[in-house]
Order: sequence, then structure tokens, then C-alpha cells
Amino acid sequence: MVFLRLPTYVKTNGYYGYGCACMDVVTDKGRSRISEIRGGESLPLSTCREDPNLPKSL
Repeated sequence: MVFLRLPTYVKTNGYYGYGCACMDVVTDKGRSRISEIRGGESLPLSTCREDPNLPKSL
């Protein structure tokens, strides 16, 4: 599990919020699910905000 720390985590409502992370996962494409999380690391929010492959909702 990737733990996000302030200021890389944005609280939106109580304990809810979002951050940016790069994760190493195994997927089940047929079910559109992540079946295993192998590892990951938290990243600066700017990394996700500037990535053209991610939605602009961040």
C-alpha cells in the first residue's frame, strides 16, 4: 500500500481525498480490475497533474 503524506495528499471531505502515486500492479483485463498490488511510491501532485495520459480532474 502506498501511503501519501501532506502536502502530496489533498483532503476533500473529512478523511477522503486524493494524491499521486506510481504503482506496480497485476491486472485482470477481462474484469477491469487490479488483482495484485506489488508495490508503489507516492509522487508529487504536479507529476499527475502534468501527465497528459491522466484525466484533468486533479
